[in-house]
Amino acid sequence: PSDATSNEPRPPVGSVTRNAKRIANLNYLVLQSYDRIEEKQARAACEFLNNHGIPCTVETNVKGHGNRVSIVGIDGFAQRYLSNPQYVPYVEKITKVTKDYQPKSSHGFSTTDFVQWQ
Repeated sequence: PSDATSNEPRPPVGSVTRNAKRIANLNYLVLQSYDRIEEKQARAACEFLNNHGIPCTVETNVKGHGNRVSIVGIDGFAQRYLSNPQYVPYVEKITKVTKDYQPKSSHGFSTTDFVQWQ
C-alpha cells in the first residue's frame, strides 16, 4: 500500500542505508543514552565504537530518550529490520565489540532499542 502522508523515498525492505545524516522513517539503533552531564562519557564510548567498526554519532533529544545524550548507529533499517539479513550480523558485531568495553558503563549497550528517525 502507498503511504499518502510521505513522499520520502524508502529503500527496499532487505536493505540497510548507511548515512550519518539519517533518513526519516528508517530505524536506527540507540546503543546507549546518558544524562546530559555524562556527555563526555557518551563521546568516549562513541569514539570507541567508531574505532571498532561500528559507525555511530552522539545525538540529543532522540525520540523516546527525553533530554538525554544518545549514541545512535548510522545504519538505517527499513520497517521490518528483524527480518533483514543484515540485522543479525550487525547486532552480533555490536555485542562482540562492546562486551569488553572499558570503562564499564552502568548503562550497558543495547542491540534492541531501535527508533524510527523523524
